[in-house]
Amino acid sequence: SIEAPPERRRGDALYHALRFDEYAGVLQAEGLVYGEELGDSLFDDGSDAGWLAEVREIYAPDRIRRLFRAEFQRQLQDAEMAEAVAFYQGKTGARSVTLELSAREALLDPDIEAASVERMYTMKADGDPRIAMVEAFSDANGLVENNVVSALNGNFAFLDALTDAGQGPFVRDRGAMMSAIWEQEPEIREETEEWVLSFFNFAYTPLTDDEMAEVIAFSNSVQGRRLNTALFAA
Repeated sequence: SIEAPPERRRGDALYHALRFDEYAGVLQAEGLVYGEELGDSLFDDGSDAGWLAEVREIYAPDRIRRLFRAEFQRQLQDAEMAEAVAFYQGKTGARSVTLELSAREALLDPDIEAASVERMYTMKADGDPRIAMVEAFSDANGLVENNVVSALNGNFAFLDALTDAGQGPFVRDRGAMMSAIWEQEPEIREETEEWVLSFFNFAYTPLTDDEMAEVIAFSNSVQGRRLNTALFAA
């Protein structure tokens, strides 16, 4: 058989080290929660079985894995990522992935999510230095900015498709659609900052300060930044 090129093997190794096959299942669970809330806000009778079936199909784990993996490999096809593979196959990198995955699953419980937000604000008010490390990690990966852009793009895609179907408030005034989306930016940014800090503060609680410093240092490295770009693109 023909052996895969080194860059493809590294991409596969990173994909598995980041445990994205497992993440896809969590993303579906999160998507179903969001989809049901969205349906309840859109329809007088709330989310029905047909709507939820559509949402489940959109967030089907096999579909997410296929789309993500293809773009992830494309983004990394010309990249030398040996150091990234070594980091995420190593103790601290592998532990950070496990902790993030566990936290995403745990935060599906709204009570746990609310408690994580409250804890983050308490630590911030107390000047806990750990929050500064979480902020440094967020800044290194551009987590707030990238997630704000993703949210705005998602809102545009949703409203644009709704308008194309002759539905929603912007059928007669598409120009107002962009204005309405940009008006949401400050609120989206505030919510994103809260979520990012509370999530990673919660997820990385078991990491020592030295381990946090390792994660931040990798995020600030050339390969860390390149990997982060590929993850957001995918």
